[in-house]
Amino acid sequence: MKLIFELEQNGKKYGLIKPTKTLQDESVEVNATQQSLLTSKGVLTRKMLRKKLQDSGGVFSEEDIAYNEKVYNEYESLAGQLRALISKEDKTDEDKAKEKELNTQLSLVIDQISQIETSLISLYDQTSEVIARNRTLFWYTLVLFVEEKAGKWERVFQNRDYNKLRNEYDEKTEDNEELNKILNSLGEVIAGWFFRGLSKEDLEKEWKESHPPKEEVKPEAQVEASPAPPAENA
Repeated sequence: MKLIFELEQNGKKYGLIKPTKTLQDESVEVNATQQSLLTSKGVLTRKMLRKKLQDSGGVFSEEDIAYNEKVYNEYESLAGQLRALISKEDKTDEDKAKEKELNTQLSLVIDQISQIETSLISLYDQTSEVIARNRTLFWYTLVLFVEEKAGKWERVFQNRDYNKLRNEYDEKTEDNEELNKILNSLGEVIAGWFFRGLSKEDLEKEWKESHPPKEEVKPEAQVEASPAPPAENA
């Protein structure tokens, strides 16, 4: 198994495997299924939210909506191209140059999206696209999660169906706070890979920068001193 991230914690080794084309196709299905389910339950899409705000005299004009739609479509296209390129086994110099170019373009588009949504972040967080995307990232984290046992990487979660996987997660983390914390941390890593197409080296670099090792507190040199007086009763 090739990994996109490795982590050693409390004497155990964990990792995230590099997703195959099959897994990437499955993630698209998971996202589409979850978004369809949410929309059928009345959760607004981004487009429906923007239209609702416009009709009620909100912040978006027709020109704003057209621009926003263009930016979101560009993001989806660039992110998809980048993920596909990162998953490629043998990259040519042309592939590497293209990957660098896509990273630059994606960063610019992400900045544009941030500007669009900053003032309405709480509303956008409740749209079907965002909720479905977060569920897809959760699914990715679990299906890619592995632990090293006897020198081999083994999957911790066996299910791929979203609902069955969710149940398996609940069962395995119910009385395992350590596992829950590790998975929450790896969710940050998955986001870096999914949204920005970061390489293994960049993911591990960012992890080390955001999770610096705790400095060992050295005991102060003991000096002879008179014992402190007992505390007075209140």
